[in-house]
Amino acid sequence: MLVRRILFSPMRYRPSIGGLESAVENLACTLKSKNFDVNIITRRSKAVHLPEDSAGIPVSRLMPDIYSQLNASWLNNLIIAFKLAANIKTLFKLNNRIFSKFRPQIVNICFPVSSDIYVCLLSLIYKIPIIVSLHGEISLVVPFASAVEKLLFKFLLKKADYVIACSENQLAEAVKMVPSIADKSKCIYNGILPDYFLSCQEHPEDMRDGSYILTIANLWKYKGVDILLMAMRTVYDCGYNVKLVIVGEGNDKEQLMAMSKSLKIENKVIFKGSINDAQEKKDLLRNCEFLVLPSRLEPFGIVNLEAMAAGKAVVSTRCGGTPEVVKDGINGILVEPHNDQALAQGMMRLLDDQELTGELGRNGRKIAQEAKFSWDNIADQYIEIYKKVLLKR
Repeated sequence: MLVRRILFSPMRYRPSIGGLESAVENLACTLKSKNFDVNIITRRSKAVHLPEDSAGIPVSRLMPDIYSQLNASWLNNLIIAFKLAANIKTLFKLNNRIFSKFRPQIVNICFPVSSDIYVCLLSLIYKIPIIVSLHGEISLVVPFASAVEKLLFKFLLKKADYVIACSENQLAEAVKMVPSIADKSKCIYNGILPDYFLSCQEHPEDMRDGSYILTIANLWKYKGVDILLMAMRTVYDCGYNVKLVIVGEGNDKEQLMAMSKSLKIENKVIFKGSINDAQEKKDLLRNCEFLVLPSRLEPFGIVNLEAMAAGKAVVSTRCGGTPEVVKDGINGILVEPHNDQALAQGMMRLLDDQELTGELGRNGRKIAQEAKFSWDNIADQYIEIYKKVLLKR
């Protein structure tokens, strides 16, 4: 049977910014360029009107926001169960607006959350193969989730016809949690678009007054930006004159800004907020000294790959899927997570040795050009899996 209609169900999507959103958008657009019909369903948003079209791909925001704070209390279990029951009408909306009209041949759930149970149930009713793609940090979310959420997460993995993880580390975590998926799972890395290899403008306007270290991360605790600020205090105490540019938004922003003041480094730290302009992001990457990603946990770290494509060295933490992309001493510096002194030493090593920094950047660019990081190649791997599971039906 010819595969043509793919339905994606990501937890978040544009205009939200993050690795999940970027991965789903790039995969969907690449499939569309290969003449696939693609639809996206995601969580409702007050800021976005329905219906919506992103890069020629219909986006429907029908899914309720049932995802909760990480809390395993009995009360949170009750709240999740109540929300699922209260939003049962979602099942009928999905059926009437998506499943009965679009008639997907494959349903691709991208990092399953509680509300994906509605998608799963309709897929089972219509006997549509389910692919689960893991783009989020399992060790961050699942162990601290409520019993109801854990149960639903495992149920969705078990019911999946195939499971795809964005790193070998994440795949191992998923198999450890649900051993039965071992023979129906695979790691497929996230990728990079070809335009990241093109040269960017020489200097972003507001960076012409000095060199800067760059970090691009959502401002949440697991991204470790607080550790980076403490490391920068050490860098400045050692006499280095370099700015830190932080790109990203999140719940911890005010706390981090207050922390930079308490560390007396606020004049050297620039909080730029979110950047929606792709060219501005590429310019910042192209003109930084190097990129730092100080995560406590990291499923893949797409920004590391983007920096490599821009020819930049990376200082990152040895956690999650990061060591599968950043090779210590080859295209970057790896340090232990939670360690601001080790992070400071890694950054100062590159600030002291421009020759090493350049070599790591050049090596990184070559690695980023490997076929396994090409969205065209990644999409082809997904297509093969789609065909495989459809034939089994």
